[in-house]
Amino acid sequence: MLTLEETEKNIMKQLEDANKSTIVLVGDSGMGKTWMARKISELDKYDTLWVYLTEKYDINLFYEDIAKQYLSLSPITEEWKHDEDETPLFVIKVESKEEKADQKEESKIQNKMREIGHALSRENKHLLLVLDDLGNNNDGRLYVKLRDKWESLFSPKFHNHLKIIITTRELRDRNEQQTIEVIDFPKHLQPQESLELLDRSVDKNVLEKSVFQQLREAIKDGKSEGIHEISVFTFQSARAEFSHP
Repeated sequence: MLTLEETEKNIMKQLEDANKSTIVLVGDSGMGKTWMARKISELDKYDTLWVYLTEKYDINLFYEDIAKQYLSLSPITEEWKHDEDETPLFVIKVESKEEKADQKEESKIQNKMREIGHALSRENKHLLLVLDDLGNNNDGRLYVKLRDKWESLFSPKFHNHLKIIITTRELRDRNEQQTIEVIDFPKHLQPQESLELLDRSVDKNVLEKSVFQQLREAIKDGKSEGIHEISVFTFQSARAEFSHP
């Protein structure tokens, strides 16, 4: 099984393959799928739309995500959340809004995205769509709907600049298409990999607490069997305690 570093190199290689449009990251919670997708999305060669899939996610919410992240069409509030890998994510939430994306807004979004597509193609950059946590519903039909809608927003000649990363805990259908690459994450992490995930997942002021210093030392020394897998979860219960004075 590849290490996280080797996995990252493999993902980058597949993203650079013109014949691959979708990369599926498969693995248990806490193994760094979302963290890896976030790390790659921050590279200069990508402009990214990040979608965190909830059980009730649909095309209307997809339009809202595009509008919020690219068009600033909706009044928003901001907050931090943690995903299934316990990675801190900066989440933009739409305030109470009953109306759905209508045809006029869809047209506005399409025109804007085509402008963005032309600009990125001139810079030889890719537009990356991250569908995070498809494992909540395992609905391949949702992926197909979002992919088709995503591609419809752009001119066909820009489609080779579109890339998709999916994170999921399991993949029932392994009948891979030629344009899809499935990458399995390791079942176990090396101590240094666990430390890196822990450091990225916990606020600095929380890491300074003695219990986390002890946890880091235990991970580093490998004194506790299985601690590498659970390390990114152990801080969850303590976080509530430390959030109060």
